[in-house]
Amino acid sequence: MAARLILPDIDDMHPPGTVLHGWDVDAAYDSFRADHADRWDDQADGAGPAAVAPPNWEGGYPTTAALLVGYRDRIVNLLLADLAERQPDPDDMVGPAETYLHVYGVLHEHWHVEDWLQTRQTLGWPASPHSLPGDFSQPAVANAWGGTFWLDREFLAEEDIDTTAAGPAEGLVDIPGGMYMLGADGAAQPWLFDAERGVHAVTVAPFSISVGAVTNIEFENFVESGGYSDRRWWCHEGWRWLQRGSSAMNVGQHEVDAIDTSKARVAPRYWERVVTDAGRKWAAKSFDQPAAILEPHKPVVHVSWYEASAYCRWAGGRLPTEAEWEVAALCSPGSDGMLQSDSRGAHRRLYPWGDDYPTPDRCNIDGYRGGRLLDVGALPAGDSAFGCRQMIGQVWEWTSTAFYPYPGFVPDFPYRENSSPWFGYRKVVKGGCWATSAPIARGGYRHSFWPNMDAVFTGFRIVYDR
Repeated sequence: MAARLILPDIDDMHPPGTVLHGWDVDAAYDSFRADHADRWDDQADGAGPAAVAPPNWEGGYPTTAALLVGYRDRIVNLLLADLAERQPDPDDMVGPAETYLHVYGVLHEHWHVEDWLQTRQTLGWPASPHSLPGDFSQPAVANAWGGTFWLDREFLAEEDIDTTAAGPAEGLVDIPGGMYMLGADGAAQPWLFDAERGVHAVTVAPFSISVGAVTNIEFENFVESGGYSDRRWWCHEGWRWLQRGSSAMNVGQHEVDAIDTSKARVAPRYWERVVTDAGRKWAAKSFDQPAAILEPHKPVVHVSWYEASAYCRWAGGRLPTEAEWEVAALCSPGSDGMLQSDSRGAHRRLYPWGDDYPTPDRCNIDGYRGGRLLDVGALPAGDSAFGCRQMIGQVWEWTSTAFYPYPGFVPDFPYRENSSPWFGYRKVVKGGCWATSAPIARGGYRHSFWPNMDAVFTGFRIVYDR
C-alpha cells in the first residue's frame, strides 16, 4: 500500500493477548526495514523486529491470529465493501486506476504464496497443509485478467501416476538466429509489471539448448567429478561463496568476507550423504521430511547461480541469456530457417504451448502436486514450438543476464520496490516453479534472485554456441 497503515486496538472479537495496540503492522513485515536474516527466525507465533513496536511497548509481538483477523481480513473486507457499494450504481463503478490497484494487490499476494512455501522449506517446517484446494467445484485462477480453469482430483491423481515415471528429456534443440523484441507493452499483454515494459530489439545468434532442465543425476556427475573443488569451473565471486560454505546464507550483497575453507561446500546445500544397502548415496532434504535418495530424472533444485554457471562451464556450455531463454520458450521456427517474424521481429507466445491458460497437464505450478517435482520428461503437452519441455513451472531457471531495467523504465505505482532496488545486484530467472501462482507464471515474466541464493526453488538448463 502507498500509505503506512497504523491499526487501533482490536475489538472484543479477539481473545486476550491478540490486540495490536497501535502496532505498525506494515513495518513489521517491511523487507526494506527488517534485516534479511530476521526472516528466518524460527518463532512459533508473530514476527517482526522489536524496533517497530509502539513507544513504551512492553508486550510481545502481535500474534498470527491478530495479524490475520486484525489486518489482512479487515483490509480485504473494507475493499469488498467498497466494491459492493459501487456495484449497483453504473455511474460509480471502479475506474481504471482503482482497478489497476486492486489487481496489483491481488497479484502481490500471489507473489507471497511462493515466499511462504520457500520459508517453510528453509526452516524445515512441514509442507503446505493447503497443497490441494479442498473445493474442486470452484475454478482455479489462471491469470491476472480473469481467466480460470477447472481442476479434477481424479485427473491429477491419474496424470501424476503417468508422469512420475516419465524419465529424462535428453538431447538438444537447435534454435535459429534472428531479431527478437525483448520486453512487452500493453498492446501485447493484458498485464505487465514495470521490469517487463520497454520493448527493444535484440539480435540473437543461433544456439542449441537442452530439451529439459539439468537433472539430479547430471548434476551428481559434476559433484562426483570433484566439481566443487576445482577452481577452473567457478567465477571469482562464486569461488569465494563456495569457500564460505555454511556461512554463505541468503544474505544478498551483505555476505560476510570471512572465509573458512574447512566449511567449503562439496555439494548443493540441501544434499547430504546417506548410507544405504547399495552403498553411500546422495540424498536431499525437503521441508521437514527425512533426506530422500535423489531421484535421477527430477530437475536439480536449490542451486545458486554460481553453482549453475560452474556446472555449465564443466559441461562445455553456458547459461542462456534472458533473450535466448525467451526465444526457446516462446518463439516458433519460420519457413526461412530463421525465427518466425512479423514487422516488429520474432513473434512470441504468451506461454510455451501457446496462449491458452496453464493447466496441470501442461505445467507443474500452483503447488497442486504438493511440492513434488516431476521427471523432466513429463508434461509433453507444455512443450514450446521448438520442443523444449517444462519451461513453465517445476523450477525457476537461471539465466546469465544481470537484472537491469529495459529502455524507458518507469517504476510501478504504488510499489516502486518491485524492481528498482534490485537492479545490478541480481540475475534474471525465468519460467516460475512448482510453488509459483499461475497468474505470475508467464513466459515473459522477469523475476530475479541474488546469485548466491539457493534456498529458492531454482534450477537451470544449458546452452551451447553454434
